Amino acid sequence: MIARACLRRYGTARRRAWLVGVARRQRSLEINIGQRFRKAEAARIVWEVASIFRGTDGKPYARLIRIDDMTMRKTVALTALTESNQYLSSG
Repeated sequence: MIARACLRRYGTARRRAWLVGVARRQRSLEINIGQRFRKAEAARIVWEVASIFRGTDGKPYARLIRIDDMTMRKTVALTALTESNQYLSSG
């Protein structure tokens, strides 16, 4: 009986921590069209968000255009822009 009560409390705390993590991730996905980023390894190359869309897999993506060469475009997941150390905000 005591073990079951402890398990219930631990499970609730774990769920609460998981929900807080999800909320933080959702807040960090605030990306706007026109926002600029640069890759961590290539500091001189700046990319601008041209559009945001949901892919066929259901995940959100950003279409980026290179500032100094408008013919260069690429698509990256929003999580790559917000939750990884691959891209840095260029202000």
